[in-house]
Amino acid sequence: MLGRAVDLLLPLPLYLLGLLGWLSARSYWRPPGRRLHRLRPLLLAVTAWVWVVTMPVTGDWLHRRLEGPPVPPAERAVERDPRSLVIVLGSGQMRSGGGSPHPRLDVHGWERTVEGIALWKRTGGTLLFCGGPAGPGASLAGLMRQVALDMGVPPEAIRTVETSANTRQDLQHALELLAERPGPTWLVTSALHMPRAQAVARRLGLSVQSFPVDYRQIAEPTWRGWLPNNGGPQRLAAALHEVVGRLVYRLRGWSD
Repeated sequence: MLGRAVDLLLPLPLYLLGLLGWLSARSYWRPPGRRLHRLRPLLLAVTAWVWVVTMPVTGDWLHRRLEGPPVPPAERAVERDPRSLVIVLGSGQMRSGGGSPHPRLDVHGWERTVEGIALWKRTGGTLLFCGGPAGPGASLAGLMRQVALDMGVPPEAIRTVETSANTRQDLQHALELLAERPGPTWLVTSALHMPRAQAVARRLGLSVQSFPVDYRQIAEPTWRGWLPNNGGPQRLAAALHEVVGRLVYRLRGWSD
């Protein structure tokens, strides 16, 4: 209830839809020949577009197609093997506004880290955390390593890649460690990001087992999902970011 009340205080997107609806209505009241009257089709189209973009179900529809059917991590079959390598891709802010290194895990990075550690506890072997920034100082991988240490993972079981700035560089650096450990290799990242990460791995000739986490799709959308919501554009933006990312990686030859 409090969250919905707070949404009313934010000038997006409800107020924008209200303004467009008011202008659309006035366009029908205006006599023919007036500029606003001539803009009726455009106003209606823009109003419909804003409504669709701000509905949570729009972003959720795209998330479902990008992520695939959700499978809880605890329900996946995992065998223990001391030769295992668990690769965990970082997510978060790698630089400050001024461009200097300032790593900070976001909510997706935290879930990847925690689920990666949980997977390692089931498989054994080595944990490999990946995440820049590329340069001296702290890194996402270093933060993830500290979380693992705090959760009881021994230092000798952890390796880090702290000079990568994207998924391709993460997996390129992992190649060296893969040559040392011929056992099963697991790839842990957000379900939304997993298809792109797998495509990069295939391009590099890596054979990894997917362990998607951090599902963002809505399990059972209600009628509220069809109403404008301030979180709707953010959900859609996250999905579109991944769509564009896949396209860019293909164009650059980084993925298959």
